[in-house]
Amino acid sequence: MQAPTIWTVLDGWAANSTVGLQTERQRFVRTHMAETDNILEILLRLVRGERATPFTQAAPAISVPSVAGPLLAALSPGSAHGPQQTHVSVLAMWRMTLGYAQKALQEKGRTEAEERLGEIIRCLPSHLLYKSLDGIFKEWKVEKKSGR
Repeated sequence: MQAPTIWTVLDGWAANSTVGLQTERQRFVRTHMAETDNILEILLRLVRGERATPFTQAAPAISVPSVAGPLLAALSPGSAHGPQQTHVSVLAMWRMTLGYAQKALQEKGRTEAEERLGEIIRCLPSHLLYKSLDGIFKEWKVEKKSGR
């Protein structure tokens, strides 16, 4: 059996979410979520804290017992300022990481950085991950209807 990837998670969301039709969710995953910046948005919505979706006012905090892997390492004692990051600082760190990875290893570096991003997102508690995806999906549907 193959190890789960970000695509395993996205396909699971498309199959199990109650927002929209399953065929719409599958198209959304194939088209919109094919861009790394859109995958990063899953994490950014949770980091922003003011919302996980455009329809709620407060995103739940990520607690240490609910995470594993790279997220747990970032929240562990001795990891200074992890909980104080903003979506802007996370986005800046992502851009810097991607730039250095590409300089060091060209396209292989980009691919490896994107795989690590997927690992981080896979470590999110599933209810938060699904909430972020539901919100991104709802916004995507509105954009599609308005022709953007």
